[in-house]
Amino acid sequence: MRIYFRNGKSAAKITLTFPSSPLIYYRLMRTISIFGPSLLIIFVYPLAVPISLFGILSTYYLFITKSWKCAALYPLIDVFLQIVYLLGFSLSVGRIIALRVRSWTRRLGKLYC
Repeated sequence: MRIYFRNGKSAAKITLTFPSSPLIYYRLMRTISIFGPSLLIIFVYPLAVPISLFGILSTYYLFITKSWKCAALYPLIDVFLQIVYLLGFSLSVGRIIALRVRSWTRRLGKLYC
């Protein structure tokens, strides 16, 4: 969990430092391609997305590991780790933006005083 959280924090720093990087475009397109259709479907059929995502991931892990236990457990772990990654990313972006806004307001305060 710690590694995924740290990866999310570092991805936020990379995203804000190098916004035109091919790595950022790749991550953005991957996120949109995975979560975009899910967001559209979730408004129509709220339970369809978790059930279909769990089914797809379970089938994938069953094919890879040949174990029913792993096929049932790994999708839950995978989704949980992606949520931890997103949490680290979100917290880091919020912190960096807050620091930038604070420095801008200090500069503006010095200009007008």
